[in-house]
Amino acid sequence: MSTFAGFLKELQRRHVIRAAVLHVVFFWLLVQVADTVLPYIGIVDEPVRWALVAAVGLFPVTLIIAWFFEHPWHHKRGRLVVDVVVIAAIGVLAASWALRNLPQVVYTKTSIVVLPFEHSGEGIEGSISRALAYEVNSLLTRSGSIDVIGFESATSTALAGLDLVAVADRLNVQHVLAGRVSADGNSLRIDLQLVDRDGEAIWNSMIEDTLDNLFSIQEDIARSIETRLSESDDVTVTKVAANRCWMPGDASALEKYYTARYYTELRTDTDDARQKLREAIRYYQELIEQHPRFAEAYSGLAWAYGYQATYDSANAIEDWQLEGVRLAEIALQHCPTLTEAIHFVPNPYDHENDWIGQYRQLAAFIELEPHRSENYQKLIRTFRFTGLQDRALEVAERGYALNPLSVRSIKELAGVYQYLGRIDEAKALYEMANQLGSEGRNYAADMEGLIQCDRGDTECFFANLPPGIDQFEEPFRGIYTIPSDEEGEKQSIASAMMLLENVPMLVNWFNGSSCYFEHLT
Repeated sequence: MSTFAGFLKELQRRHVIRAAVLHVVFFWLLVQVADTVLPYIGIVDEPVRWALVAAVGLFPVTLIIAWFFEHPWHHKRGRLVVDVVVIAAIGVLAASWALRNLPQVVYTKTSIVVLPFEHSGEGIEGSISRALAYEVNSLLTRSGSIDVIGFESATSTALAGLDLVAVADRLNVQHVLAGRVSADGNSLRIDLQLVDRDGEAIWNSMIEDTLDNLFSIQEDIARSIETRLSESDDVTVTKVAANRCWMPGDASALEKYYTARYYTELRTDTDDARQKLREAIRYYQELIEQHPRFAEAYSGLAWAYGYQATYDSANAIEDWQLEGVRLAEIALQHCPTLTEAIHFVPNPYDHENDWIGQYRQLAAFIELEPHRSENYQKLIRTFRFTGLQDRALEVAERGYALNPLSVRSIKELAGVYQYLGRIDEAKALYEMANQLGSEGRNYAADMEGLIQCDRGDTECFFANLPPGIDQFEEPFRGIYTIPSDEEGEKQSIASAMMLLENVPMLVNWFNGSSCYFEHLT
């Protein structure tokens, strides 16, 4: 006890305790600054986490400096050795704690695409085969152990007719999972084949089970793939699956749910899709009545109402947004981790600065739902509208890597390239989107001539107005002509705002073009 008391006294004499307290206070203030100030200037990638890492990692350095700062070097060598051992032990303990609490080790990942499984008929086989592939894709994506191509690209018509080797080459992945589902009443047979990009079979499996066990079948398939392909010994699919919501075990309810989900995701402006969306709403309502605990049925109905307001407005319910919030709140009571429902409720990451709140929410959604491309697209637009174009580019490239055959992901990246002046790359992406079925114009090609104009060169500007925008040349001349005084500047801005109120579609045009004229900036 006297030895310990002597050691504490020595720590006090050498001001080690005081240095430790000052270290804690300093880094506490640093964490507060990182959390409050840095997001306002666009530094938003987990600054608090890295401030904490620095605090822990530098703590032993602070102790060492404090101990030796007043150390008389004429002390006996034996005492010096003891001092070094004690400080080293403190440093090792602190460093080991920091390493244990750093982000998980990043392993070299392989890549895979989970193709939609084939089936011999429609009805139950069609909905179950699609649901199986989608859920396996979702589990692997959320586990983070393997790079997984988004299901939107996996189901692209661009892959129709290609063999598995050609699919791997088209998507630049190392592995392809294909399967076939057969159903007979409540019985299921699932034939699976996992091949590498050279066509060599890595894993073949035939699963015979019942529809009641579809939940565990999905997890078993994803776990088998992760075990074979992931270089990490930690099977993270199991952890992801453990956080999933409760689902009914009877075959008819599962068939109804997956059919409704498939119909909801069609999202096309056709009579057939609108009819199926109405059927999906009816299925969700029946499921809620039969299984009041079924959280995903509540959230599915909320999303279906939202899509109906967009694609089938004639049949949309009144106050569908309020109804969506109500359904989402019920879903979250039964399953607090259901991210599909969190979209409808007030932002849990709210902040006095709205942009920071939006950023934090979308960043959290991407972490929780890395398989949903909508989250990337919303975050891209958040960055673009706040002027953080480099950050928008980073997220757009991540979204494109996830879904390289998604028209929406391609167009988002093309829009960022276009804004940054990378016109050739933007033109190529717009052309790719058109090849995949988009009917939109190649906006980068439309803007190509305009990009060459110098700032303030109004004649070049008017001569290169893109199609659709050139009809506004007359009011534009009054707005964009450089004024001679402050009063003229105010009038230009007022004219621009008036035109924008009458033609809201011009918001993106003004957002970009105003940067070429200082009096509008």
